[in-house]
Amino acid sequence: MYSQKTDISHVPKKITKILLATDFSKESNFGHVIEMLLDNDYTIARDDEKYGTIKTDMRPLKGLNGSYYLNIRTKDNEIIISGQFVLNIRSHPSMSDIINKGMKGSANNKSFIAMYEFAEKLTFITKEYDY
Repeated sequence: MYSQKTDISHVPKKITKILLATDFSKESNFGHVIEMLLDNDYTIARDDEKYGTIKTDMRPLKGLNGSYYLNIRTKDNEIIISGQFVLNIRSHPSMSDIINKGMKGSANNKSFIAMYEFAEKLTFITKEYDY
């Protein structure tokens, strides 16, 4: 686990989850995340307020023939964001975890940037990253 309060260029490689520390209950975090998703034109594939889980519908990866979705878990004092992406270039495309790796412009890079940019919109004080 790695804690960071700076921009995306300082996020270590191989990070798969963004953890946001909050001062709010699971229910408040859940409501805030739902509002931010909707305000940012995400659609919600499914959610479960009891367990604090949200999965978005697929969104296009800018500049690539692919798409991604986010998985979000809310808890008391914490929001955890992860996700998966797929490139639509094979006859049998498969999902891959969003990971901070790859060259600029790659599917890994673009999907991690999308996940990071959503986390930034939640505007909490502490971000941590998990491998």
